[in-house]
Amino acid sequence: MGAITVGHVSFTTDPDTGMVIAHVVFDGDEGVFDGTYNTVTCKFNADFEYDASGDSGSAGNHIVTILEKTYTVVVPASEIVYEVTKSGTPDLANKCIEWTVDIAASQDGKNVDLAGYQFFDDLETVGTYIPNSFKVDGDLATPVVEGNTIRYVFPEGSASPKKITFKTEISDDAYYATTEQKVTNKAQLQDSEYAVKKESQIEVKFTPKWIEKAGVSSDKGSTGVYNPTNRTITWTITANQMGASLNNAVITDVLPAGLTLKSAAWQAWNGSAWGAEQVINPNANGEYAIGNIDSMILLTIVTNVPDAAYVTGIT
Repeated sequence: MGAITVGHVSFTTDPDTGMVIAHVVFDGDEGVFDGTYNTVTCKFNADFEYDASGDSGSAGNHIVTILEKTYTVVVPASEIVYEVTKSGTPDLANKCIEWTVDIAASQDGKNVDLAGYQFFDDLETVGTYIPNSFKVDGDLATPVVEGNTIRYVFPEGSASPKKITFKTEISDDAYYATTEQKVTNKAQLQDSEYAVKKESQIEVKFTPKWIEKAGVSSDKGSTGVYNPTNRTITWTITANQMGASLNNAVITDVLPAGLTLKSAAWQAWNGSAWGAEQVINPNANGEYAIGNIDSMILLTIVTNVPDAAYVTGIT
């Protein structure tokens, strides 16, 4: 009571019931008990911490008893932690990009069932979805395709985590380009009300490489007497580096004035080395008809350089 000590209180917890008990011993100042004061009012305060161990920590209402009074403690649901990670791998041989999206949700360290959640992806800037390429954990699944978007609602029993894969077609403008191409895409995890819970954006880069050419002269330079005769240039043309399936492939190479064809042959790449040479002759337009291919090829053209009198400079 103010500065006057009336007694002391101690707290114990019953080990069996968990009930908190206050034990008060009135051992305060003599004036409280010898008639000095005819009115004594005292109080005590205590702070308690809720024991959320075991089932007491589960979400919902829990009844607790403190000093013979009952209280309802409302334990809120723990926050659900969402994770969405997206990656993309260009497959230039098949003119597509394969996308992988890893989705996970956990609560209190436990995996959450994704039933009712939705996977959503807007493919407007990516490319056309390739039918029958959508898989969940490696099993074919059927998304809802509307315009340039795909949506998939997880069914019951979709325990987290989940891996989604699907393919989109590379546009002709990007596929037949000769410079680096960039494709940006964003995947989302939405709840049943279409609210975005988590999203992941990724940029995929690729540079289509269709053909390149190099040439080497047989004339390595003079070490004594220079004789500008019987010279050749060997041209090597490497094409279809992506290993695309091409029907009726034709390489056009028109020789510049002064050069004449000596021989030409082409080879296919078998994955580790060039295969056997196949002799080939161009038509009048300089077209070499290769035929149907599904691998990288090497066209080697050997040309004769016209004999000339002694000259200076480099041609």
